[in-house]
Amino acid sequence: MNLNLKIITLFFGLFLLFSCTQKQTISKPENVRNAILTSIEIPKEGIQNEVIPVKINYMLFNPCWSFYDIEKSIQGNDISFVVNIQKQTDDNCIEMIVNTSKVYDLIIKEKGNYKIKFTNDKREEIIIPLLVK
Repeated sequence: MNLNLKIITLFFGLFLLFSCTQKQTISKPENVRNAILTSIEIPKEGIQNEVIPVKINYMLFNPCWSFYDIEKSIQGNDISFVVNIQKQTDDNCIEMIVNTSKVYDLIIKEKGNYKIKFTNDKREEIIIPLLVK
């Protein structure tokens, strides 16, 4: 194998390594932001492989906003959630706070003690312990 081919192979290998280890992030539309959470309702205990209902109560700034999605990430026994809302229109909306909720069906496959974390609008974390039997 000649030197040029070795160098090209080395650079190609480094490129693949670097590109595969980068965290892939999907950007959200401009009109999407974190919801203002008002309360979280979750049982203190759950059963492995069964639905654990998580009721997320949050505010919308006015009727022009609506639910967008729930992001979930898992690191060990820490399960983090972010609730996102989206502005549906730029039309004039009534200035009225709308309280609403969403139920997330959480299923955990392993027994153990978990920390369920929610990130609020101001990047504050709400942490709730959960025992899965």
